[in-house]
Amino acid sequence: MPRFVVQQHFRSNEDYHFDLMLEAADALIAFSCGAAPDDVKQLPCLVRQIQDHRVEYLSYQGEISGGRGWCEIHDRGTFEWVEPETVADAADASLLDRLVVRLDGRKARGTYRLTRETTSGADYWRMSTATTD
Repeated sequence: MPRFVVQQHFRSNEDYHFDLMLEAADALIAFSCGAAPDDVKQLPCLVRQIQDHRVEYLSYQGEISGGRGWCEIHDRGTFEWVEPETVADAADASLLDRLVVRLDGRKARGTYRLTRETTSGADYWRMSTATTD
Protein backbone atom coordinates (compact mmCIF):
# COMPACT_ATOMS: atom_id res chain seq x y z
CA MET A 1 0.00 0.00 0.00
CA PRO A 2 1.24 3.52 -0.70
CA ARG A 3 2.21 5.69 2.24
CA PHE A 4 1.36 9.23 3.29
CA VAL A 5 2.77 11.74 5.73
CA VAL A 6 1.49 14.97 7.25
CA GLN A 7 4.30 17.27 8.28
CA GLN A 8 3.93 20.39 10.34
CA HIS A 9 6.16 22.92 8.56
CA PHE A 10 7.37 25.79 10.73
CA ARG A 11 8.84 29.03 9.42
CA SER A 12 8.81 30.41 12.98
CA ASN A 13 7.08 29.38 16.21
CA GLU A 14 4.00 31.39 15.18
CA ASP A 15 4.11 30.82 11.39
CA TYR A 16 3.36 27.25 10.33
CA HIS A 17 1.22 25.12 8.07
CA PHE A 18 0.75 21.43 7.33
CA ASP A 19 1.95 19.52 4.27
CA LEU A 20 -0.01 16.45 3.19
CA MET A 21 2.11 14.18 0.98
CA LEU A 22 0.84 11.12 -0.90
CA GLU A 23 3.19 8.52 -2.33
CA ALA A 24 2.91 7.94 -6.09
CA ALA A 25 5.71 5.78 -7.51
CA ASP A 26 9.03 7.47 -6.73
CA ALA A 27 7.68 10.88 -5.60
CA LEU A 28 5.24 12.44 -3.16
CA ILE A 29 2.29 14.52 -4.36
CA ALA A 30 2.31 17.42 -1.90
CA PHE A 31 -0.35 19.84 -0.68
CA SER A 32 0.12 22.80 1.66
CA CYS A 33 -2.79 22.98 4.12
CA GLY A 34 -3.82 25.50 6.75
CA ALA A 35 -5.12 22.67 8.92
CA ALA A 36 -4.16 19.04 9.43
CA PRO A 37 -6.46 16.54 7.69
CA ASP A 38 -7.40 15.04 11.07
CA ASP A 39 -8.75 18.44 12.23
CA VAL A 40 -12.17 17.75 10.72
CA LYS A 41 -13.69 20.89 12.27
CA GLN A 42 -11.50 22.88 9.83
CA LEU A 43 -12.71 20.94 6.78
CA PRO A 44 -13.56 21.56 4.05
CA CYS A 45 -10.65 23.90 3.40
CA LEU A 46 -8.65 25.26 0.50
CA VAL A 47 -5.22 23.64 -0.03
CA ARG A 48 -2.46 24.41 -2.52
CA GLN A 49 -0.61 21.78 -4.50
CA ILE A 50 3.09 22.42 -4.12
CA GLN A 51 6.16 20.94 -5.75
CA ASP A 52 6.43 17.15 -5.60
CA HIS A 53 8.73 15.96 -2.82
CA ARG A 54 11.24 13.13 -2.57
CA VAL A 55 10.04 9.94 -0.83
CA GLU A 56 12.64 10.59 1.89
CA TYR A 57 10.17 13.13 3.30
CA LEU A 58 7.98 10.23 4.46
CA SER A 59 10.26 9.97 7.50
CA TYR A 60 12.13 13.30 7.55
CA GLN A 61 12.01 15.71 10.47
CA GLY A 62 14.36 18.64 11.00
CA GLU A 63 15.81 21.70 9.30
CA ILE A 64 14.75 22.45 5.73
CA SER A 65 17.51 23.69 3.44
CA GLY A 66 17.63 27.24 2.18
CA GLY A 67 16.48 28.77 5.47
CA ARG A 68 12.91 27.57 4.92
CA GLY A 69 12.34 26.57 8.54
CA TRP A 70 11.91 23.08 9.96
CA CYS A 71 9.35 20.30 9.93
CA GLU A 72 7.98 17.67 12.30
CA ILE A 73 5.89 14.64 11.45
CA HIS A 74 2.31 15.20 12.62
CA ASP A 75 0.88 11.95 11.21
CA ARG A 76 1.75 9.14 8.84
CA GLY A 77 0.43 5.84 7.64
CA THR A 78 -0.79 4.10 4.52
CA PHE A 79 -3.58 4.98 2.14
CA GLU A 80 -5.43 3.62 -0.83
CA TRP A 81 -6.52 5.37 -3.98
CA VAL A 82 -10.31 5.41 -4.29
CA GLU A 83 -10.66 7.75 -7.27
CA PRO A 84 -8.93 7.11 -9.55
CA GLU A 85 -8.21 3.55 -8.46
CA THR A 86 -4.50 4.16 -8.99
CA VAL A 87 -2.16 7.02 -9.77
CA ALA A 88 0.91 5.81 -11.65
CA ASP A 89 3.09 8.78 -10.72
CA ALA A 90 2.94 12.31 -9.37
CA ALA A 91 2.71 13.83 -12.86
CA ASP A 92 -0.56 11.95 -13.44
CA ALA A 93 -2.16 13.64 -10.43
CA SER A 94 -1.51 17.12 -11.81
CA LEU A 95 -3.74 16.24 -14.79
CA LEU A 96 -6.71 15.29 -12.63
CA ASP A 97 -9.49 17.43 -11.19
CA ARG A 98 -10.41 15.10 -8.33
CA LEU A 99 -8.54 12.73 -6.04
CA VAL A 100 -10.17 10.55 -3.40
CA VAL A 101 -8.02 8.66 -0.91
CA ARG A 102 -8.71 6.55 2.15
CA LEU A 103 -6.14 7.42 4.84
CA ASP A 104 -5.15 4.98 7.56
CA GLY A 105 -2.89 6.97 9.85
CA ARG A 106 -2.43 7.42 13.57
CA LYS A 107 -4.67 10.51 13.49
CA ALA A 108 -6.22 10.88 10.03
CA ARG A 109 -8.48 7.95 9.28
CA GLY A 110 -11.15 7.89 6.66
CA THR A 111 -11.96 9.06 3.16
CA TYR A 112 -10.68 12.43 1.96
CA ARG A 113 -11.56 14.22 -1.26
CA LEU A 114 -9.40 16.72 -3.08
CA THR A 115 -11.29 18.60 -5.79
CA ARG A 116 -9.55 21.13 -8.00
CA GLU A 117 -10.76 24.66 -7.19
CA THR A 118 -10.17 26.37 -10.52
CA THR A 119 -11.62 29.73 -9.45
CA SER A 120 -8.72 30.09 -6.98
CA GLY A 121 -5.96 29.12 -9.43
CA ALA A 122 -4.58 26.01 -11.09
CA ASP A 123 -2.73 24.80 -7.97
CA TYR A 124 -5.67 25.06 -5.56
CA TRP A 125 -7.88 22.23 -4.38
CA ARG A 126 -10.71 21.89 -1.86
CA MET A 127 -10.03 19.19 0.75
CA SER A 128 -12.97 17.57 2.54
CA THR A 129 -13.90 14.35 4.25
CA ALA A 130 -16.71 12.05 3.21
CA THR A 131 -18.81 13.60 5.99
CA THR A 132 -18.17 17.26 5.04
CA ASP A 133 -18.98 17.20 1.32
